Amino acid sequence: MTTLAEALTTEREKRRREAEDSATRREVGRAVLQALAQRLNAEPLPTWFFISKGDEILVAHTKNGAASRQHVGTWVVDQQMRLARAAGVDPAAVARAAELTGRAADLATTGRTDPAARGELTRLYLELERLLPAPPAPDLASPQARAERQVTVLLSPAFRSDLLYDPRPVLARSRQPVLVLGGGRDLQTAPEVNFPPLRAALAGPGRDVEMVVWPGLNHLLQPARTGLPDEYGRIDTTLDERVPRKIAAWVGARFGPRARWAP
Repeated sequence: MTTLAEALTTEREKRRREAEDSATRREVGRAVLQALAQRLNAEPLPTWFFISKGDEILVAHTKNGAASRQHVGTWVVDQQMRLARAAGVDPAAVARAAELTGRAADLATTGRTDPAARGELTRLYLELERLLPAPPAPDLASPQARAERQVTVLLSPAFRSDLLYDPRPVLARSRQPVLVLGGGRDLQTAPEVNFPPLRAALAGPGRDVEMVVWPGLNHLLQPARTGLPDEYGRIDTTLDERVPRKIAAWVGARFGPRARWAP
């Protein structure tokens, strides 16, 4: 029988290894982002610039030289890397996939929809699929068809807006109470990457902000084993019961049973 002391020692060792693994992943991710920014700037699209800053790449646009450069968005080539690592993909393939994902996002921000842009994006997605094989869509048998559908989404105005929109200025001005919920096994919007900028944007005197991360939950706030998207549909629990309980308690504590919507 395991003693309490042995169990505590095992748990401490487990947490130490997890902390070391997390630090290593962060260093690798930053190195890939820096290399990606250098590569993008070596062969830039006209008037677009990419500035590596920690865990982010800042996207800047200029019309009349560097003096008029404006920060138009921020993106983190992080989701693809996390999903690939969780799926056991070779690190070299992960790094290449991060570069391809960044180039695709870069091209999408220009708003180009011409045949040359579509062709380049299709080529990028075909290579991505070879690097990071995913369960095929049942209605699209060929890789070419799947890539073309992805390109249609990527070139849509809605997706371009999603890439360039930075919510932080709006969050900084808001004075509404805010509850942010996340899952520790979220591989698409990882809390350790997304929560710090949210926390910074929502900081300030008199702000009512609460941020909660449940270690075992995925992107959909389901109890998960790996956090990979192909696991979503196989989990019986639609939403962990702690989530609606937390929301109900948070709203009730601030607005009471007669709460009304205030825009």
